[in-house]
Amino acid sequence: MQNNRNLYSSEVRALYKIFKSQLPNSIILTGQDTDIISTIAKNLASLIISKKLIENCDNFQDYLLNPIHEDSNFILKIEPAFLEDKQRFKKMLYREDVKYVNDFFSTKDENDQKRVCIINLIDDLSLDAANSVLKIIEEPNRNNHFIIVNQNKSKCLKTIVSRSNRIFFGKLNYDNFINYYKNSENEEYLNYLYQITNGSSYLTKQFIE
Repeated sequence: MQNNRNLYSSEVRALYKIFKSQLPNSIILTGQDTDIISTIAKNLASLIISKKLIENCDNFQDYLLNPIHEDSNFILKIEPAFLEDKQRFKKMLYREDVKYVNDFFSTKDENDQKRVCIINLIDDLSLDAANSVLKIIEEPNRNNHFIIVNQNKSKCLKTIVSRSNRIFFGKLNYDNFINYYKNSENEEYLNYLYQITNGSSYLTKQFIE
């Protein structure tokens, strides 16, 4: 896959404005294309903890849209675990699956270190788990941040939305879809995938896999 400067350009510009201002404790990235949005979330988390200087929005977009994120002790990912015995991912996350978020944020570090918790997807959280996350968001710390990936906007608690900055990601147009995937599949097959998935990278990933 390769980056395209027109890919989600308006959404990334909005995110860049948030990043350059006083970074909020919670950011929600909502859209159907969770494959790409998850990459953006992970790269944004890496950028936040690294304190790298980004000169302009173009550089910011290049950073977010390339698969360059790295694991870090300062990034916690909440996502469904793979169940070996059932050969599938866990369908729902419960309070016990998010209970260590508070401990993660409570750890003190030198040098004013930021910490980021990525929730991918908040759609998979039970009501109890979502309320546990809400409680932490309601007690903000300037060095603690949530980046929340959300596919179905109705599945995100209104109380979490009200305490977060939210950006909506639209579907990819045909040219961006082809450019994003052209290094992994031939264009004829990608044209077929675009037609049957209506440009959804989420569904495209399922077909490719």
